[in-house]
Amino acid sequence: MKYRIAIVSNSVEWCECLTAAFKVSDSFHVLGTFSTPELIEAGISLYPDVILWKVNGDPIPVISETKAKSPLTRLVAVYNFCR
Repeated sequence: MKYRIAIVSNSVEWCECLTAAFKVSDSFHVLGTFSTPELIEAGISLYPDVILWKVNGDPIPVISETKAKSPLTRLVAVYNFCR
């Protein structure tokens, strides 16, 4: 079984690097890369198994809406604590 994954970040480089890493694995099918404002729509239209999201800003509203509209999708939030 391949996990269907959507990669979300406002950083194009971050998305490209993760896409390359997941594409070499037989366990994942990358559905695409999306910016943070596109996250909810991607979850609704593609219904991925996993959304891998590099968080910037307040994640609570996005998490709440994503879980309400795509309840079976796993949302993995990645924070960068370095300043």
